[in-house]
Amino acid sequence: MSGHVLFLPGNGHASVRLNPARTALESLAPERRFALTELPYPIEATFDATLAAVARRADAWREGCRGDGSAPERRLIMATGIGGLVALALRASGRLLEDRLVLQGPVLWGLEQRRFPRLMRLGIGPFKPGPQLLVQALKLPALRRRFAAKHFVRDMDPEFIKAFFAGYLSPQEFAAWFRWLTPDLLRSLERKLPSVPGALVNLELWWGERDHVVGLDELARTERALGRQLPCRRFPDWGHYPMIQDPGGWVREVVCALETPH
Repeated sequence: MSGHVLFLPGNGHASVRLNPARTALESLAPERRFALTELPYPIEATFDATLAAVARRADAWREGCRGDGSAPERRLIMATGIGGLVALALRASGRLLEDRLVLQGPVLWGLEQRRFPRLMRLGIGPFKPGPQLLVQALKLPALRRRFAAKHFVRDMDPEFIKAFFAGYLSPQEFAAWFRWLTPDLLRSLERKLPSVPGALVNLELWWGERDHVVGLDELARTERALGRQLPCRRFPDWGHYPMIQDPGGWVREVVCALETPH
């Protein structure tokens, strides 16, 4: 086995989204396969409590990677969508520093400019109708087909598309991220990340040039906010979901990342 990967998902993640990648893994020689572990987010009362719970699960994953010590440990944490901000918030608190981190199509400082998160936060007091309305809209087959046609590089089976949206069934969990991931969080990360040694090293970004969910302008805004360039690999044929759209290619890139000294 080539190593261990911990996957920090985006908002609305459903486990089925990794099934194509798991199938592609089976086509590799046994010694090149990696263990792929997803980390469903435990939604606690506050963002800090949720981060602490994620950190505990990451610690348990890390401990489980150790094996019998007969081979060098190769570990990689991959984060996509809002998982990018989750990972950076953990690093700003001094956690996940010992692991190589790849942010793939992450939501970062573009959050501040995007209309969609602002719409989800509109309302009076605790009454925020946006997430509830969106969850209901995502149950409509026509909207799902339109989303798939726009954001998937290749055609997918209708049953897969239906299962893809299973992670949006809880508007309470969906809404929590829009309460927590705000410009205030970005300001906090701008203050904390430069002061934590190693928070922005051993880090790489992967971006699909056909990503219509989170575009490359996100990278430019993030680099301006942090005052530094970040290493980024661009993939001309990838969209936002390469583990679905090009599972074989995604798996091969992950294997190369695991096998390349960093």
